[in-house]
Amino acid sequence: MRHILVLLIGIVIGTLGAMSLSNAIAQRNPVPRAVMVMMAYHQGQLGRDLRDPRCSPAAVAPELQQLAATAANIPPVFQGFDQGFAQASANLQQRIQQASATQGPSCQALQAPMAAIKEACDACHRQYR
Repeated sequence: MRHILVLLIGIVIGTLGAMSLSNAIAQRNPVPRAVMVMMAYHQGQLGRDLRDPRCSPAAVAPELQQLAATAANIPPVFQGFDQGFAQASANLQQRIQQASATQGPSCQALQAPMAAIKEACDACHRQYR
């Protein structure tokens, strides 16, 4: 009987410890994930805008600016990563600036720069995710 009681107490203490650890892990800094969620949101908005037949470069410019502003938050938010991560972030920002500088009568001119932005994101995620 005493062994069963000690076993039950051990199970209860173990469960409480596991729950405490789980809560501590869940409360870590949410900002890095928020930055990535916002990057995905703005990239998705741009993708939808570019597929719209009435798309104009002037209409997508504000969304590109938002994407650039969010990408500028990556280095300070992800401090402590290696030089490769910093280079990938700089590459992404450069590709966003190139897309912003792209001029054309229609949104078709933005298709290639947006593919380059997506590739920059994917390359970093393959390495660091």
